[in-house]
Amino acid sequence: MVTNRIFGLLANIFISGVISCAILAQNAAQAADNAVSVELLMQKAYYAQRSEGDMEKAIDLYSQVIAQNAADRQYAGQACFELGQCYQTTGDNAKAVEYFRKVVTDYKDVEKWQAKAAAKLTELGVEAVSDSDSSTLQHQVNQTDSPKTENLVLKHDDDTPAEKYSIAGSCQIVRFNTETTKLLLDEVRIFGSRYGEAKAPNEDFTVYICDEKFKPIKEMNFPYSKFSRRGAAKWYSLKFAPIEVSGVFYVAVDFNAESTKGVYVYYDKEPSGYSFTGSPNVKPEGFDKGDWMVRASGKVVKQTTQDAVLSAPHLLPAPWSDGDSFKLDIKLKTGVSIGSLTYSFTTVEKSGRQCWQIAGEQVTDVGTGKTRQDTLVVADKETYRPVYGSTENTLGSFAADYSEKSVALKVKDGTSQNIAVDGVVYDNEQVLCMLRMLPLADNYACKFNIFPVLSGQVLECQIKVIATETVNVPAGKYPCYKVALSCWSNGAKALEHYIWVSSDDKRNIVKYDAGAAEMVLTQINGQASAVVAGGPGASVVAAVVSREDKKAAQALAAAAWKLWGQQNLAEAQEKFTQATVKDPSNDNAFQGLGWALFNQGKNIEAAEAFTKCIALNPKNSAAFNGLGYIARAGGDMDKAVDNWKKAVEAFPGATASLSGLVDYYTENGDDEQVVKYLKLWYKAEPNNTEVAEKLKAAQGKDSAQGKGVQVISTNPEVYSGSVPATLEAIEVTFNATMKNGGWSWTGGGDTYPESAGSISYDSKRRTCRMPVRLQPGKVYWVGINSPSHKNFKSAKGEPAQRYVILFATAAADGSPTDIPQDMLESARAINESK
Repeated sequence: MVTNRIFGLLANIFISGVISCAILAQNAAQAADNAVSVELLMQKAYYAQRSEGDMEKAIDLYSQVIAQNAADRQYAGQACFELGQCYQTTGDNAKAVEYFRKVVTDYKDVEKWQAKAAAKLTELGVEAVSDSDSSTLQHQVNQTDSPKTENLVLKHDDDTPAEKYSIAGSCQIVRFNTETTKLLLDEVRIFGSRYGEAKAPNEDFTVYICDEKFKPIKEMNFPYSKFSRRGAAKWYSLKFAPIEVSGVFYVAVDFNAESTKGVYVYYDKEPSGYSFTGSPNVKPEGFDKGDWMVRASGKVVKQTTQDAVLSAPHLLPAPWSDGDSFKLDIKLKTGVSIGSLTYSFTTVEKSGRQCWQIAGEQVTDVGTGKTRQDTLVVADKETYRPVYGSTENTLGSFAADYSEKSVALKVKDGTSQNIAVDGVVYDNEQVLCMLRMLPLADNYACKFNIFPVLSGQVLECQIKVIATETVNVPAGKYPCYKVALSCWSNGAKALEHYIWVSSDDKRNIVKYDAGAAEMVLTQINGQASAVVAGGPGASVVAAVVSREDKKAAQALAAAAWKLWGQQNLAEAQEKFTQATVKDPSNDNAFQGLGWALFNQGKNIEAAEAFTKCIALNPKNSAAFNGLGYIARAGGDMDKAVDNWKKAVEAFPGATASLSGLVDYYTENGDDEQVVKYLKLWYKAEPNNTEVAEKLKAAQGKDSAQGKGVQVISTNPEVYSGSVPATLEAIEVTFNATMKNGGWSWTGGGDTYPESAGSISYDSKRRTCRMPVRLQPGKVYWVGINSPSHKNFKSAKGEPAQRYVILFATAAADGSPTDIPQDMLESARAINESK
């Protein structure tokens, strides 16, 4: 077990590397809050909450109490409870439930607040969390919190359904990660409701459990009768024989949905990147509307000592060279600079091996005098495994010699110990630079053992990419992977910090947030580096290019464009590539390279070139246009339209993108958008007679439909008394493209027809169809919107004018059925009103 002294450091420390530097942690805490007592913080928070009504301020103060006084169980438990109350006051019940549950599960020794939190959960209509639920994993980095009981529930949704969705020919898919935990998975839970016939179809749906490569581990069939028809959605449990899983796995549910039968699965408002659609054995597509409300649960497999042995993660070659260095500025959250940390890399020979010598120098001044810490790690160049490590600060001098089975730790006072290790162990002070060697990508995760020489204990380090963000620091603007780094001792989390690593080939450490303070990149190799922004995978390049190379790149690009115009695409590609090598900041060269590749059908490489071009010049409309046509070729029209719009925003005269947008909105019947983009196209090409004719026709059509959203036809015809009782659906057609998934078929009682299936729009979203069962010789009144129900809306959100489909079915002998005069008069009054 790590000593209490070290645990204190881990909870508050701002580290050089990962865990060291007690001096900075202590002094930064003093400077950050001037030793404000927990009692005073609680008073401030309570006053803000009760007297000022400032919930935002109260939440911030209570959070400080928990962060700075985690060891004080009474105050931390009370602060957690009050956070729940604050969120309940603001109407954020999901957050309130989260904190009340945390009190119940994490503060069982604080009975007063645990009881209050349980009562609050009951008040909110939520069951108090039992032992079996106390280890629920969120999609955030704390997903790996050590389970306190044998039962584990994995989820990514926030308990709040936003919308529902049924998928035909595909699965609802959720990706889970148990991290270090082995799980006997025995249940999948789905929040949803069945639609279609009252009686469930006599068939099964399928649940797949897939491995990290999306290959099925287990395929299970369940009867449709598991789900109730319509009504309020609820959680449904699907139990099955236990399946052992660990690390990344997927749950995929295939309801084989059709328009007349299926299950609506709900999702929350904010996507976290863990929900997908698709089919097993095929790479899933991201679902960007929210998180599917699909969960997985099972029993935790108790780990043995052998289970806990961690192997070395896969590492890329070091992105630095002999003599390289980088410098980080250390700041308090107030923005006050309190010091710096510098790392440098030198090639050395140790025990007959070529090694990297990684030297760290940290200097801080927080008002109580300057402090300094020097660290040194010698690591094998091929494996990056440590050979030697040392740390020297005001706590003393510590040195470690590493071998395959042990670490020989020596302290300056003469004490020494030999610590047995099992598996690969990395020196704590090489970990920050080690992040630059990991193959970071969306959802990447790994774990490995580390050895802080200050504690003399082996800890587990867990790494997970949780987001992609662009970060501005003194050294420039970088697209980055946001990495959550957590350290564990005997199943307990000791700390959790966040590091931003640039997504270019250099993989620079751009920013480090440790709670009380943060580090930001200021220098690379002794000078600030001018950089440009882009997305993950885009190049971030130093702006140090000689004048001669810039001229040479321009000449090469000009020659390449000439070759491209002559359709000598392979030669053009070669010239454009040479230009990008000469001047990596030349966006024109990357744009040309993209088109040369695209015209050869090399869409993946073309997309990469266009992306780099945009990283260099976010206003390069031609590159956005190229990405649009690549997306269209891949069948992703949403992405294509998004890129074409960006092209037009960058340059309103981007006619190729305007053409793509006009075609798209014409096919989808959105006349307003067609007119909008034809106007821009005509402005760019006033002599283009074809565009002029298209614009005139679209404007005429738009003008004819400018009287609001109206019903233009129905099936059956209104006021008819001879409608066949065999008619299977009532249809209404509008003069505008309608909002998908929204309608208000109104009415009730004996004159409203029996529903016989799912309501849907046609592909152009002009005609809505409601399957029905009709009886012979009956009068029917079906309303289209009403004074209180107006969900028939155009794509622009304008409600359709109220309308009534009044008709009667023919009698069994085929004779017409009379419609009462008062009903005819009422319907005509509604339908003919303006």
